[in-house]
Amino acid sequence: RAPTDNDYGAGLQKKYSAWRNPGLTLRSLTNDETDGKAVIKAMYTMRNIPATLAMTYTVDGNGAIKVEETMTPDEGAKASDMFRFGMEIPMPAGYETVEYYGRGPGENYSDRQQASDLGIYRQQVSLQAYPYIRPQETGTRTDLRRWAVLDASGSGLEFTSVKPFSASALHYNIETLDGGEEKPNSHWGEINEDDVTNVLVDYAQMGLGCVDRKSTRLNSSHSPSTGYRLASTRSHSPSLPFRPVSEPRQDNSMIIPARESRCRHLPGGILLKKPIRKQFRDFLDSLERTGGEK
Repeated sequence: RAPTDNDYGAGLQKKYSAWRNPGLTLRSLTNDETDGKAVIKAMYTMRNIPATLAMTYTVDGNGAIKVEETMTPDEGAKASDMFRFGMEIPMPAGYETVEYYGRGPGENYSDRQQASDLGIYRQQVSLQAYPYIRPQETGTRTDLRRWAVLDASGSGLEFTSVKPFSASALHYNIETLDGGEEKPNSHWGEINEDDVTNVLVDYAQMGLGCVDRKSTRLNSSHSPSTGYRLASTRSHSPSLPFRPVSEPRQDNSMIIPARESRCRHLPGGILLKKPIRKQFRDFLDSLERTGGEK
């Protein structure tokens, strides 16, 4: 992720620098067909990280894709923690709407989410980023079970999972928000939006810390506590299905303005009323019955 002010305070942009370019090298690529679905497997080694990465894509005839991402560290390997573990999917900038079931309405993170209500929200991508004084990581939503990125017609991609995940959609690439290894004297107004809707879907992301920004010790109160860090010395093997969708938007009579959150919130979202909440509970029940695929 683009380092936050807290990350710079703890020097994590340097401690975690190997993850900027782990040095992925493709070692094998295979394809097969199982139960009428195409299965593509890719295996990578990493030059700068003592671990292997296996990617499995299972595609059905309707265009739905299940992605399984497995990182296995070498035995006895030592490497820094990770900021995040997931996928980056650049989409055309015309995909301007996000609809999700998770915590909102404003951005929230694993260790800063209790003031954010679980609900069903529809928001503009252009209002997802919070304009901090200095550009940095922003816009993430947590405890998601559904995350859809749509254009004006209601077409786009929909991610669903029984196990909660986090995601963001911004008109900024990570590189645009990243100040590099030395904290720059920059301001949000100096950057321009990129011609993209950059979708980041995280199986997990490190917390923010937020206690203080003065200490540079990794185990200080500045850094996230152990429970909110993402260790690279253990295996990670999550999976997440997503599919193309083409559906009309909900009737505006079914939505009400979302109340403002008490922390890190930029207005611009809407919270759906109870009839649609019931529909989504039914949707979650169906996910559990099918093991997370739809």
